[in-house]
Amino acid sequence: MKNIKKNSFLAICFVVLALNYSCSKNEVITNEEIRNVDLPVNDYLPLKVGAKYQYNCSASYAYVDENSLTYGVCTWDFISASTDTPVVYQVRQTFNGVYVYRHYNYSDTLSFSKKDTTKISNEISTLSFKVLNNRDVTFTFKVPYWGNSSLTFKRYYQSDKIDTCTTIGFINYVCLKKEVGITSFGAGSYGNHSGSVCYSFIKGPYY
Repeated sequence: MKNIKKNSFLAICFVVLALNYSCSKNEVITNEEIRNVDLPVNDYLPLKVGAKYQYNCSASYAYVDENSLTYGVCTWDFISASTDTPVVYQVRQTFNGVYVYRHYNYSDTLSFSKKDTTKISNEISTLSFKVLNNRDVTFTFKVPYWGNSSLTFKRYYQSDKIDTCTTIGFINYVCLKKEVGITSFGAGSYGNHSGSVCYSFIKGPYY
């Protein structure tokens, strides 16, 4: 039975590859591809030293019987760009908001044995955007417990749309807007220790 399934799978793969080869040989072009030929290539992530942005932001962490949530407003300030290649833009993030820590009480699933709330003012951290040789961009940010994390996504699109969104992996995503940049971003690392971070655009760029 295993051999039958394996052979069936290989046969299906062979048919798919044959069809793809046939299409490439005949140079079949879709209507969407024809339409895009005349469209300009637009930059959906303008990167410029001196630019500032403001976002609603949140970060969460969970492990067994405890969790935390940090939420508030952050400002991004593009403070420098490297002179070598690839170019790396350094961003100073200033955060103002609230940190809430909770520890569950298993004797009563609706209550917490411990809950702490802390106000955060002008907390400084560093983010970065690295422009790769293929003109994609790697964004480096912080995720609770996991520390520095990175995601790579496209910066340029041959499109006439104002906004574009991309899903990266199963749960990560980024939304971009021409002449603005990131309008929405979400990423996380999940396992025994789970952490996530989200940004939602308020305004920018401004100087």
